[in-house]
Amino acid sequence: MLDNRKISEVVLSELPSLVGGVSSVVLGSWALADDMSDIGRFSDEEHPSPIHHWWVGILGILGGIITAGIGLVRIGIKLSELEKE
Repeated sequence: MLDNRKISEVVLSELPSLVGGVSSVVLGSWALADDMSDIGRFSDEEHPSPIHHWWVGILGILGGIITAGIGLVRIGIKLSELEKE
């Protein structure tokens, strides 16, 4: 039987991946919105570097979704193991 203490211990053990994933999505969204005018462009006269904020934004969003998803899956696995006990 799961009680609130066990559930909170499991969630708190995965809190870094959840907070990190959500933070990465938020910051990635900000970087993507910041460089909205350059989406799809790479190097040009105004911006000679091939690296743009929208690249970092997309990587941040994808990485954050994956990180938070892994954290949620791990919470589910740990709770199901505790429920079997």
